[in-house]
Amino acid sequence: MPAPAKRPWKGNFRSNYDRTENSKKRQLYVEDPCDPEQRPYDRTQWKEIRPYIYDIIKGKQAPSSFHFVLMLKPEHVTALLEQAGESQLDAFVQSFLITVRFSDSVMTIVTGTAYKSFTLDKSADTLWDKSLQKFLTSRQIDFELMS
Repeated sequence: MPAPAKRPWKGNFRSNYDRTENSKKRQLYVEDPCDPEQRPYDRTQWKEIRPYIYDIIKGKQAPSSFHFVLMLKPEHVTALLEQAGESQLDAFVQSFLITVRFSDSVMTIVTGTAYKSFTLDKSADTLWDKSLQKFLTSRQIDFELMS
C-alpha cells in the first residue's frame, strides 16, 4: 500500500519568490496533520517557519515588503492573563496577535486580540499592548506608539 500523500498544515507557509529564472514554492508538511503529537497547534509554529522566513528576507533579493500575522501560543495567553491578575478574562480571550508589516522601509507592528464572544471590557487589549511594549523595550528595540 503506498504511503499517504503529505498534506499541508492549516495555516501552512507558502511563499512564491524569484531567486533565479524559476519561481520556487515552499510549503511545510507533516506526515499526519491531524496527529496532535506532530501538530499540537492549529497554526505553524515560529520555530519551524523561522529559517524559511529568514531565507526569504536575507536573500540576494530582499523583499520590498512583507506582512506576517503572529499569534501567541494559547498557554502563554493564559499565563499572561494570570500574571496580570486578569484570569477571569481567559473565558473571553481566544488569542493575542501581532501583525508585522514592512513596506517603504518602515516596520509597523499592530497588536490585536481575538475574543471568543463579544465583550465591552477592553482590558485584555490594554494588557497585550503593554506586554508587547515591555517585550520590545527589554530587547532594546526602539518603537513609537501610534495614536
